[in-house]
Amino acid sequence: MRVDWYEAEVRELEAKAAPSGAVLFYGSSSIRLWSTLQQDFPDVEVVNRGFGGSTLAACVWFFERLVTPCRPRSIVFYAGDNDLGDGQSPSEVVGSLRGLLDKRDQQLGPVPLLFLSVKPSLARWTIRERLERFNELAKAEVLARQ
Repeated sequence: MRVDWYEAEVRELEAKAAPSGAVLFYGSSSIRLWSTLQQDFPDVEVVNRGFGGSTLAACVWFFERLVTPCRPRSIVFYAGDNDLGDGQSPSEVVGSLRGLLDKRDQQLGPVPLLFLSVKPSLARWTIRERLERFNELAKAEVLARQ
């Protein structure tokens, strides 16, 4: 897996202060581009650790650098559609989700994780059945691990 093209953005995120105990939003560009996050959750301390175009596999790779140091009280997570768009099967992408949940369990303990289901955007409309299957599998995996 190539992750070097994310390095500059990951370093920028690492340099940003993140208060311990905040709600951490993590994942691909759907999170990164959420410019109104603080306004949308005015009564909650939030941290945005989304990075552009990332795959779920890349989110697993950078977990120790972007999530663990924040010591979040909970995680809101979105990724997976880029992996599916790159040709991975729903089962393969759920394997990456298991890796992310394993890292959460090992490094943070029972921190709640809210998984946002992947969206069937126009750009991914031709693979919507795979997106739907992934969402089903991901839901089962997250619920089994809560």
